Amino acid sequence: MISEQLRRDSLRKMASSIRYDPGEPDAARAMISRLDVFEQIAGRYLFGSNSPQASEPAAQSVADRLASALAVWDIQAHRSLAANPSPPNLACVARVQALIATTSGVVAEAAAQTSMIDSAASERFATIIDTSHLAWTRAANRWFELISPPARTDPPLLGAAGEVHAAIAATAHHQTGWATGDLIASRLDLPTAVSQLQLAAAAAVDLA
Repeated sequence: MISEQLRRDSLRKMASSIRYDPGEPDAARAMISRLDVFEQIAGRYLFGSNSPQASEPAAQSVADRLASALAVWDIQAHRSLAANPSPPNLACVARVQALIATTSGVVAEAAAQTSMIDSAASERFATIIDTSHLAWTRAANRWFELISPPARTDPPLLGAAGEVHAAIAATAHHQTGWATGDLIASRLDLPTAVSQLQLAAAAAVDLA
């Protein structure tokens, strides 16, 4: 029980969407972090201002935004990879899928804490999500190593990635970290959000 709680705490404290491999060169880690920031900036440019700190949106609009961002992301990821399965596009997809996996675990935990889903089901889901997150993280790091200097990520893919980042920030983040279960519950219909995130994770299987 204690070790499981430590695992949850470490997951919630992650500052970025990637759980870095200790064997990765520091320069590669720094570049991947910069790419994550660039995706968020691209999303703001293409979709408009999306700072979650400007004003707290109504719960329904936040939930709609998350659902819309996940749907657009799924379509755009498949479209971009079908047209050009390049290392930049593959790395971008893997990073966002790792973020979705992490968020799925956080939202499922919030639902269990507020008794909106069964805690045993949440535990089973957490194990699957941890495996998915690690796999996507490793894939992102491997594809990143193959990116050549002139290579560019598909702009629509960057825009969709940025909107996923923004929607997750508005629903599951508070200031500099993950929001508490009660705060997430005040923003979302948690059982519905868990289902949406599960579908987003499942839909990505054919992207791997």
